[in-house]
Amino acid sequence: CYEYGKGVGVDLKRAASLYQQAADKGNEYGLYGLGRCYEYGKGVGVDLKRAASLYQQAMDKGMVSAINSLAECYRFGVGVIRNEVKAAQLYQQAMDKGHVEAINNLAICYKNGKGVSKDEAKAAQLFQQAMEKGHVGAINNLAICYKNGEGVEKDEVRAAQLYQQ
Repeated sequence: CYEYGKGVGVDLKRAASLYQQAADKGNEYGLYGLGRCYEYGKGVGVDLKRAASLYQQAMDKGMVSAINSLAECYRFGVGVIRNEVKAAQLYQQAMDKGHVEAINNLAICYKNGKGVSKDEAKAAQLFQQAMEKGHVGAINNLAICYKNGEGVEKDEVRAAQLYQQ
């Protein structure tokens, strides 16, 4: 509530403090929330290594969003040594657990051949899957595939339809 001002005023220091209390008790939501605080400097100083460590702990407790966040850390080298293969593996793990953003992120990996063998058809299939599950960014990504004929037959009409969504 304090992080986003739901029902109370925004107080990032208070939010971080409450996440810390929950994290100290091993709560996965507290670990994940505190990780976000450290990654983005919300109520605490930025500490990317600590953020990645907290995401790992939350992931170990079963938090699916933490898997995707840790994958992002590995993809971009945020608080950990950059490892695109590990990132793709984590996106796959999060996707298998139903995380929609991870589907789009894994599709990007396949489209660009980062951490996995380049496979534009697989990328387009995953963008389609993410779009069907409501991921807005996947709509644009799939439109680009149709516009450029990447992994699908080039279809500028379909691309335009997707862009209008």
